[in-house]
Amino acid sequence: MKIKKLLLILSTLGLVSSLFSQSGNKSYKLTDDVGDSITAIEDPRALGSPIGDSPLGEIRNYSESELDTLTKFNGTAAGRSGLFAISGGNWTWNETTYTEEYTASSAKLEPVEDLGDFVGAPLVANVSAEQVAGTKNVSIGFWLQFDEQKSSNVYIEVWFRESSNEVQWERCMEIGEGILTAQTYFNPDTGSSEPQAHTKSGSSEWVQFEWEAGTEKPNFKGEDCQIRVMAIYPKQYEGGGGELPVDQQGSGWDGYEVEQGNKFVRTSAPQVDVKNPEFPYDAWEANLYFLAHIEQNNISRIGTAVIDGKNFPVYGLSADDLQAVTGVAGTAGNYAFSGYNEFLDNGTISHECIIGRVIPQ
Repeated sequence: MKIKKLLLILSTLGLVSSLFSQSGNKSYKLTDDVGDSITAIEDPRALGSPIGDSPLGEIRNYSESELDTLTKFNGTAAGRSGLFAISGGNWTWNETTYTEEYTASSAKLEPVEDLGDFVGAPLVANVSAEQVAGTKNVSIGFWLQFDEQKSSNVYIEVWFRESSNEVQWERCMEIGEGILTAQTYFNPDTGSSEPQAHTKSGSSEWVQFEWEAGTEKPNFKGEDCQIRVMAIYPKQYEGGGGELPVDQQGSGWDGYEVEQGNKFVRTSAPQVDVKNPEFPYDAWEANLYFLAHIEQNNISRIGTAVIDGKNFPVYGLSADDLQAVTGVAGTAGNYAFSGYNEFLDNGTISHECIIGRVIPQ
């Protein structure tokens, strides 16, 4: 498996401009004049005061004399000083001296502004992914930034698709322990605990881990694979009372490229509760039961229904499928699946899992 293309800068608020970047709990942006970069003839890490790392590169504070030295007094740094991000740069390991050697003029010093403490939605930037030589694992890395005053951890979602032509992404769940901690649930069908989500605790930093792709995709080969990473704050019940279930702490994107797929709208037909025969009153078990039925019977998703501003996956179900997942007779057709939903019922938080009849938009 060769990971060729990457997608990247995502948060709970959608795309984040690549002009902005963060370092530790600090927030930085490039100055407005993108032509202000300075070419470092000498090793830029030899001088300046290190401030921290960021997606723009390592941030350092340089004096005018230090910049003059790094540019060999060629005049390009005259009158300049302040915060700069080191971008690019080529360092090679010298086996004789056991030191890193800088390739002259390979790095740029990009002037940046300090915007103060970082606030806002979690930010994922600079995603990289490549197959680990000799294995079927994929090494994934990215810069993660989040507001530690809001939460001491974030939920991480990793998604995969085989090519840019695919409309349906797949969640990557077989992620090695270490930087990310797996949150699990007990699956009564297998009698074991299975990963449900992953969290990153502590501070903002570069995150690196391995996805055991060979376990989830044992026979796959491809040259146009894509990896997508999202970071999400835990959400709280309104007015307190603890955290929402892990599956409710997502960003709203459900792994489907709506603009590439068929679109449907809901009909006036009444919605029907999905039920697991062994747990008829448990919406979470109903959610798992429906997804298992879809997978076991090879029922492909055929599009999306946008209902009340939310994307619902649509499947073509037979009368037998409806009987199996709801326990009542129904008419074959296209149905939007709600998944595990939270709603308020006379001030009390309840949960449901429903399907509703839809027709092409």
